[in-house]
Amino acid sequence: MIKREQRRLLGVFRARLPEVGTRRVTDPRRAKSVRQPLGPILDTILVAMAAGARSLADLERFTELLGPAARSTLGLRGRLPDTTVRNVLVELEPEEVTSGLHRLIRAAHQRKAISHEHLPPGIVSMDGKCVTLPAWDDRYAQRQTHSNGGRAHGALRTVTSCLLSSSASPCIDVFPVPAETNDMGAFRGALDH
Repeated sequence: MIKREQRRLLGVFRARLPEVGTRRVTDPRRAKSVRQPLGPILDTILVAMAAGARSLADLERFTELLGPAARSTLGLRGRLPDTTVRNVLVELEPEEVTSGLHRLIRAAHQRKAISHEHLPPGIVSMDGKCVTLPAWDDRYAQRQTHSNGGRAHGALRTVTSCLLSSSASPCIDVFPVPAETNDMGAFRGALDH
């Protein structure tokens, strides 16, 4: 990314990152092992994703290429290792992360940045996904066993909601389906919370 594009991207994020409220997220790490505060890590993840980073290795390369002014804007002390980001992400509570998304959408709605052009206001699409993992925690990733081979794996289920009545179709929520939610009645009860 050339420096001018970096400046434009960071200018937009400088104005909008406070709306996300990354500084409100509780840091799950022990205080002794913390070199980089949580807020700048989360801000950098958001900016790197917007810049096209598709993996943690891409994110690390992105932080290597940032100039001093861009690092200062994000609050970074240097290159952000992919292992640090991974360790932070696996410890975060999903509800704390999605609350930042909710704050951002609410702020965009209040400043009239979300318009309703073609459909009536409030049309939402919900899309369920299931990702298989080599491990499980029985909290979000449920243990599954195939009947033909008997190999166990984890099944992580999410429901993503997007506002279709807006031309941008922003994501307004991502709900991790708890592993103990096996039937639709329990699932509806979990959504009510």
